[in-house]
Amino acid sequence: MSTFDYLCKLASRHNMLAIITFDETLFWKVSEIMNAVTDDSPIRNVVLLLGSFHTFMNLFAAIGCLMDGSGLMEILDMEYGKNVI
Repeated sequence: MSTFDYLCKLASRHNMLAIITFDETLFWKVSEIMNAVTDDSPIRNVVLLLGSFHTFMNLFAAIGCLMDGSGLMEILDMEYGKNVI
């Protein structure tokens, strides 16, 4: 909450919109905080973005499901090792 308050004050001081990027877990928690504050709170003006790391992980998971059984996993396993994949 203190970070939100600081960012809101900083953004309003510079007449800018506060845009913050979070990973999935923090994004969920911050969304809950934003929904819990009153409608006139400056925290409501913060724009939340889901981080690109989560987007890439979803893409890789989708590729993994689509390519399952194609032999791609075995090739990557030989090159990089099972714990990396």
